[in-house]
Formats: sequence, structure tokens, C-alpha cells
Amino acid sequence: MPTKKRKPGKIETRRASGGIAKKKTMKPAPHAHAVVMKPTAKRWHLVPQLTIAGSAIALLLLLGVIDRATFATLPGKAATIPPATIGIEHDRPLQLSVLIARKERAGYASFVNQSDETIHLSVPSLWMRSEVTGVPLAQVTSDIPVFGFTRWTLPAHAGIKMLLPQAPESLFFDSVSSSTAAIDLQTINLTNLTADSRVVLLQKQLLVNLWTNGE
Repeated sequence: MPTKKRKPGKIETRRASGGIAKKKTMKPAPHAHAVVMKPTAKRWHLVPQLTIAGSAIALLLLLGVIDRATFATLPGKAATIPPATIGIEHDRPLQLSVLIARKERAGYASFVNQSDETIHLSVPSLWMRSEVTGVPLAQVTSDIPVFGFTRWTLPAHAGIKMLLPQAPESLFFDSVSSSTAAIDLQTINLTNLTADSRVVLLQKQLLVNLWTNGE
């Protein structure tokens, strides 16, 4: 007997609302073992430096002393020397001695940690260490400069002295600590042989003018 040929199976189709037939397709199942990559955590000490840098930029914008070619500030303010930002990190109430001296344009700075804990100071990267006091030189270390600042580790009762390419007109202290810092601030002007001494309290942020109008 002759064998009957089977008719090929029909492909089922569904018509869309517009009347055009579309084939039904199956989406591939997601991989059961997909690996999710997590970003690598950054070093913890970058957070205080980012905070310090952001606060410094905000202050400069407020005072109108950033280059007018970039930020279109007032012409009379563009030549003003911006404040030098000093970032401080500490856990307990802190006593810090700061001395700033100048002769003509050049400057000199000294910081002494009077507390019993190790603290961290972030200063402009152009400030160069010249001497360390109170501890061996190897104990006062610095991180790689970030955003124009160098972060120094200052052990208890240690001091650091620095040479400044240009003496600042003012200091902007920025603290990431909730504790108060008592800053014993001294200024010496070697050009006209004048000096000043005062104690200021730092809670989060503080702007201090270093020289009087006559200096």
C-alpha cells in the first residue's frame, strides 16, 4: 500500500492589532549565576580631603577671589590672595599651636600638636616640610597629594615646620571632627618687625585674618 505523506506542521502565528502576523519568540532565561561586580572601595582618608577641598572652593566662590577668567568674578577681587585652607582631623578636643611668619612675599609656618593623640593636617601641596620636632622624622608621614592638598600625620606632641612660596593673608580652618580645637595662633611680620598672638576656637570651620591693615 502507498504510504501517505504527512503535511508539514503549521507555524502558529498571532496577529497584532494592526493585522500583521508576528511569530511568537521565546526570550532566553537570565543566567542563574550572573556575577555582579562591585566598585572597589576608595581609601578612607580621601573623604576628609574631598570635604576640605569642597569647603575651600565654596569659601573662595563666596569671597569672589577665584580667577575671573574662569568664574567671571569682579575685577577688583581677582588680585586678592585667597585664604590658605588648613584641614584638621582629630577625635578628641585638641590644642594646636600655629605660627605663621612672613618676610616680603615669602612665608613660614609651624604646627605643633599639643594633644595626646595622633592628628592629621591637610595643607596646600606647595608648602614644603623643612623640619620635624618632638618625634623622629620618619613618624611624620604624608599621603600622596590630592586636589592640591597634602595630608600629614602628626603624632602626639610632634611639630612640623614648613616653607611657603607665598605667605597667606588669612587662614581657613576646616575640621571634620565634632570636637572643638583650641588654636594658639601667632603671627610674625619680619618686614616691619611686628607680632601678634591670640587663641581662637575651631568648631567645623573658621576664617582668620593674619595681618592688620597696617602690616
